[in-house]
Amino acid sequence: MSFLLVSDIIKMAMKQLEEAGVEDVKGDAEALYCYLKHVDRARFFLSWANPADDRTCEGYFNLVARRCKREPLQLITGEQEFMGIPIKTKKGVLIPRLDSEVVALAAELLLKEQKNKTVLDLCCGSGALGIALAKRADAKVTFADISEAAISLTKENIAACGVKGAEVVWGDLFDPVAKKKYGMIISNPPYIETSVIPTLMPEVRQWEPMSALNGGKDGLDFYRRIIAGAPAHLKKGGTLVLEIGHDQAYAVTEMLENSPAFAEIKVIKDLAHNDRVVTAMYDEKAAKREAKRLAEEEKLAAKEAKLAEKEAKKAARRGEAPAEKQAAEAAPEADGNEGDSEQ
Repeated sequence: MSFLLVSDIIKMAMKQLEEAGVEDVKGDAEALYCYLKHVDRARFFLSWANPADDRTCEGYFNLVARRCKREPLQLITGEQEFMGIPIKTKKGVLIPRLDSEVVALAAELLLKEQKNKTVLDLCCGSGALGIALAKRADAKVTFADISEAAISLTKENIAACGVKGAEVVWGDLFDPVAKKKYGMIISNPPYIETSVIPTLMPEVRQWEPMSALNGGKDGLDFYRRIIAGAPAHLKKGGTLVLEIGHDQAYAVTEMLENSPAFAEIKVIKDLAHNDRVVTAMYDEKAAKREAKRLAEEEKLAAKEAKLAEKEAKKAARRGEAPAEKQAAEAAPEADGNEGDSEQ
């Protein structure tokens, strides 16, 4: 194959990728060559008319074959750029999406207005969101995920990106942070409806971890848990930043509106004009009022239960049946009498 030029093998690769159903055949064909030869796009175009030796052809078409099987480009190259930062990728951990850059930007702007720059990155995956905030907004980030693969990769990315003062914890949502509070909680949780997953592109349904995709029957399971748990882990004036699916803005904002702990709820669109981010401010005073109200309700309920138990014990000592039992015993007799009267 030594008579082939670089331009020839790129065109051959594009044809193979197109037949396999890959979307961006030109971009992927060029990216695979750049990855193989360790060159940037500028040097790639300068080599367009150069001969492609046999070793290059073999290595290149091996990579193309992997992509034709719909293995994501980012897993083949082992990297995805996010906010200008190279993030390592591995199978078993969600690949950072460009859509999520809008989430990072929204969080960055909020952090610049806040005094407290401590951040909890829930469902951190590869750590892309938290790393971007640490690098760009000088945030001190705690990364949390239930996936051991995600935790391992996050540690790799933190070290590779030179992030200082980061904490990485393993566990289910807020469990590993105990009673700690933060200036911001940011999360890109699983939010795809269970029934939708089989319809996703092969790159997603065959190669991405289901635990990072499946948001339950309506896709909202994790939002319910995060919104319920976040007030106990936010400092006064803290913010909650959530990535959402394009059709979930109404449902997620409604949850936040129904919680007295949040105010100033906003929805932000991505570059494709789809709803992508929901932000909310923690209203500590309102949260305390609600907590006090609930505590009083629980106290009253406990008092009523105690009085009812006391009355039941008194009735038992007198040999009387509880009112509910008396009513139940009277019911059959009443039915029987009614039947006799009809005869």
